[in-house]
Amino acid sequence: MFDQDAIKFRKKGSEIKEAVRLRSAALRARLDHRNKTLDGLMSDRKKLRSYLVFSVEHRYGMHESSGELRSRDDISSEEIEDINQLCKRIREIEAELYRLELMLTHLENDKEFHLSLPELVAYGFDVKT
Repeated sequence: MFDQDAIKFRKKGSEIKEAVRLRSAALRARLDHRNKTLDGLMSDRKKLRSYLVFSVEHRYGMHESSGELRSRDDISSEEIEDINQLCKRIREIEAELYRLELMLTHLENDKEFHLSLPELVAYGFDVKT
């Protein structure tokens, strides 16, 4: 195995910006898909209410393994976990998009940068770029 940090890739700011734009577009498509899923949840008032009520108990550890009775209409613990994961991923994608937007704003086109392999991947370069 080789040391990934020992290899550096020379890229101009303009090349990085192009890769970042492509990465941002892919992230926006994924975010749009997740936002539609979240919009669906938010339009289901019963499910949203159930999620809000039960997720508070879950966060504070109340009634865990207590065998509490739930209504047939109440949200399941699996659905709560799915929604939590959805929201976490939305937050992560939005944070990454913000970071990439900062790069697009402040990166100089003609300046040359030496990127590590993880940086190359994180900025959206792929085999074809």
